[in-house]
Amino acid sequence: MKSEEPNHGLRFVRTVRGVFLGVAALVLFAPRADAQKLAVKANALSWFTTTPQAEVEGAVGARWTVGLAGSWNPWKFGDNKKFKHWELRPMGRYWLWEAFNGHFFGLSGEYGQYNVGGMRATPFGLMFSDTDRKRYEGSFVGAGLSYGFSWMLSPRWSIEAEGAFGYRYVTYRSYDCVTCGRPTIEGDPKQHKSYFGPTRLAVSVIFMIK
Repeated sequence: MKSEEPNHGLRFVRTVRGVFLGVAALVLFAPRADAQKLAVKANALSWFTTTPQAEVEGAVGARWTVGLAGSWNPWKFGDNKKFKHWELRPMGRYWLWEAFNGHFFGLSGEYGQYNVGGMRATPFGLMFSDTDRKRYEGSFVGAGLSYGFSWMLSPRWSIEAEGAFGYRYVTYRSYDCVTCGRPTIEGDPKQHKSYFGPTRLAVSVIFMIK
C-alpha cells in the first residue's frame, strides 16, 4: 500500500512562525502612527469543521492591512474518513472606512497540501466531486479576491465576515477507494486541474493586541 503522505506538521509550524514574526515586525516597526494596529483572529467556521485556524493581521496605513492565515487538520475519522490538510494564506486588504472597521476588499494567495477521502461535505468537495468514494492527495496554489465587513464590538473585540472567489492550480493523485492504495490511473502519475470558484468563507472573532 502506498504511503498516504509525509508528516508536514513540523514544516508547517516553522513556516507559520517565521511569517508571523515577519508580519509582526512589519507592523510594529512601521513609521506611521496609524500603522500601530495588530490583530489576531480565528475563523469559527473552520474550527467548526475540526480544522484549527488562526490569523495575524496588521495595519500598514490608515486603510491598508497585511496578514497571514494558517490552518491545519491532522485528524482521521472512522472508516479512514479524513480531510487532512494544511494551508497558508498571505493577504492584503483595503478598507473603505478605516483599518479593521467596516467594508473591505482583499487580495490573497494560498498554498496547501491535502489527503482527503470518504467525505463529501468538505471544502475539497468543491474541487473533486467524488471524495466520498475515492481518496485524493496532492497540493494546490492559487489566488483570489474577497469582500467582507468587520463589526467593532469594543476597542479590543470585533466580528468579521468574509467571502472569497478565486483560482487554484491543483496537483493530485487519486485512488480507487478510501482505504486502499490502488491508483485510479496505472503507474500512479500526478494529475493536474484548474479550479475556479469559492475559496474562502469565514466568520472570524478578532482580538486587537494593540
